[in-house]
Amino acid sequence: MKPSSFRWFAMADSLRVEDIRQFNIKSVLSLIHDSRNVGGLSQSDVVSRLTLKAPTVFRIFNTLEADGFISPCASKSTSDMPKSGRRPTYYNINNDACYEVAIEFWSNCISIGVFNFACDVIYSDIHSLKTLTNIEDVIDIICNMVDMAIEKTGIKKEKIIGLGVAAPGKVSVSDGKVIYYGKIAGLENYPLKDVLEERTGLKVLVHNNCSAIAYSLYNSRSKASSSSLFTFLLRSGVNGSLVNENGIFLSADNTTLEAGHLIVKPNGMKCSCGMCGCLQAQLMELDKGHGDSGSSFKSIFDNIPSGEEGDSIIREAADYLFIAVKDIQRFSAPDSFLIICSSAFVAERIATCLRERLAKEKDFFARKDPSIIGMGYDTSLALRGATELVFADFFGKKAKS
Repeated sequence: MKPSSFRWFAMADSLRVEDIRQFNIKSVLSLIHDSRNVGGLSQSDVVSRLTLKAPTVFRIFNTLEADGFISPCASKSTSDMPKSGRRPTYYNINNDACYEVAIEFWSNCISIGVFNFACDVIYSDIHSLKTLTNIEDVIDIICNMVDMAIEKTGIKKEKIIGLGVAAPGKVSVSDGKVIYYGKIAGLENYPLKDVLEERTGLKVLVHNNCSAIAYSLYNSRSKASSSSLFTFLLRSGVNGSLVNENGIFLSADNTTLEAGHLIVKPNGMKCSCGMCGCLQAQLMELDKGHGDSGSSFKSIFDNIPSGEEGDSIIREAADYLFIAVKDIQRFSAPDSFLIICSSAFVAERIATCLRERLAKEKDFFARKDPSIIGMGYDTSLALRGATELVFADFFGKKAKS
């Protein structure tokens, strides 16, 4: 074997050792981060939870403290203390150790949030898109909003670990491209990640906005009571996302789902995707003349009429969603479905109709009826979801399945 081969193996071993060291540091920091709201952790807590020896954990704590990520904090209650021996020192994260910037955009507006290491929002703003625009204009606005956020918060750019972007349309997560979104000109096979990284100088992570919302809601509300959650987002179009304990479900080509283009009425309304009878096309047709959902700036069922006419529209919408729900159940069997509309009232009425129909029609393939929940859209959910995805990437956690 040539001497150069020995050098290559030595270099490879060195890289593996460094990779393992970084993995261990991130694992410990992630544990402390997850325990930030319960008083932090001691070194003995970490030893008991990870397959690391005490001297290794001791060195990692020293490194994290020296780098400003953690610091000693007030001791926990005496009931949590060991009965005898030396009292442990508890550590918690430093809230200002690092920051994350989150963006959500669609045809109606661009929203921004800045979050500290404790995932607390310290700055937010919204820019309305009142006229038809193209992706170049959107990029300019996003970059200006990022610069303004950094200036107003006074944070150092080098302390920002990433820019999380919740984008509309079908997204290729691996390379950060938006495959297609028809309501912003030029947003087709668009390298959003590459463009924003070049313009902002920040590491960028791109996901679909519905997936970001679903990820945030699953982590904060559904994890304890639900093993999987499917979310429908009804805005100017329709999208969907499945989240379970393994993360956000992606298709085989590493792209986000397109639940709005499930066929719910063969030979139905012509859809913008080129097919006929898509869920999105049928719902937009129901809303035609009421919410002006054909506009890029309106959401489906924004101005639904009251009385029997409105009730009829809601029931028909629930019928189309029922078909989509049954299709999704056949392949992934989520135990919860969430319907999100701009109006919480409309979302809850659709959810009620869905629950009633599921109760009436026996499904021999389903072990039990899924829970159906309706709620109003809140941009902070997408921003928080984008933030959590960036932190998951930072800690090396799995956020996709």
